Amino acid sequence: MTTSVRVLAFSGTYHSGRLSETVEIVTMDVVLSFGVLFNLYTTFALTRTPINSLLSKLLLYNQNALDGSYCFVIIVVICSHNFTLFSPPGNPIPFVCYILQSGFLNVFCRTMVVCNIVCQCADRFWAVIYPRSYRIHTKRYIIVCYLGIPLYSACASLSRAFLTVIVDGHCDHHTSSITERVVTTFDTVFRYGIPVILMISLNITVMRKLRRTRLPSDAPPVASIQSTTDLTTDKDQHEKSSANKVLAAQKAILINTVVLMSELSILQVVGITMNVLDALDVIDFSVDSRARLYFMFLLSTFSAINPFLTILSMKSLRLTIIHQWREIITVTRSMIMGCYKRCPTI
Repeated sequence: MTTSVRVLAFSGTYHSGRLSETVEIVTMDVVLSFGVLFNLYTTFALTRTPINSLLSKLLLYNQNALDGSYCFVIIVVICSHNFTLFSPPGNPIPFVCYILQSGFLNVFCRTMVVCNIVCQCADRFWAVIYPRSYRIHTKRYIIVCYLGIPLYSACASLSRAFLTVIVDGHCDHHTSSITERVVTTFDTVFRYGIPVILMISLNITVMRKLRRTRLPSDAPPVASIQSTTDLTTDKDQHEKSSANKVLAAQKAILINTVVLMSELSILQVVGITMNVLDALDVIDFSVDSRARLYFMFLLSTFSAINPFLTILSMKSLRLTIIHQWREIITVTRSMIMGCYKRCPTI
């Protein structure tokens, strides 16, 4: 059994003072800063967008908030050389070592993004498969999601903290070949395998159900079902109307979840491949490697552009943003014209 110790910093890959590397860092930070701002704006636009489901709206808030948070964390990782600037040399701070430099925070934030998409798939499942009881149990579903997302993410990220030790005044990644394979298997199952299987299973079930479901716009004329409606109580009619509204809303935002699921599945496969290659010593994909840094930047770049997918797939959100920008343009034009009229003629 072989043992290796690696200092958890990007000092082996980045050298301060090199212009090309400085430009690379600045470019990454600018791209991700745009992602943070764009996610914040999309979250604000969602507050003005009518969505016929409280849980769906909360999960959309989460999606943008978590994507923006992940972009911000990666910005700090890049600028601080994996948080080494927050820990004095020779006297490491345990919190910085075990939570930040170990990669726990990065993995935790990313896993929360993944779990939120799983909850969005589950939300579609609950609303489409059980439309009549969906509103009754909405609070219960919210509690499940808001407890499940952080708890599962924390458990799936603990391996990073366990692999970290403080040796001779340095925060090190002390692993054996056996431990490395165990961690790779753990990550593959809990961070990649289980979420992907759940997302695919839930979405396939929902899409099959939606193909067999007829909304009111597809329903036969009222005259043909008059005898049936006479036998239906007001309570049943209200329940059916409420269920149909939820179903219509879920159809409207299902495409957003499906696109996110497809994107996430591809990135998860890439992550599994990189972990397997690292376990086979083909590449270095450790927490302090350059390959890991580029992969985190790739993930955060997708988090930065995810609001585009949400805006393009949701007509109501798109109309809200168009209305907001028209108001901004109108107000700006009025201010410019008012200033122009007040200015003395030269």
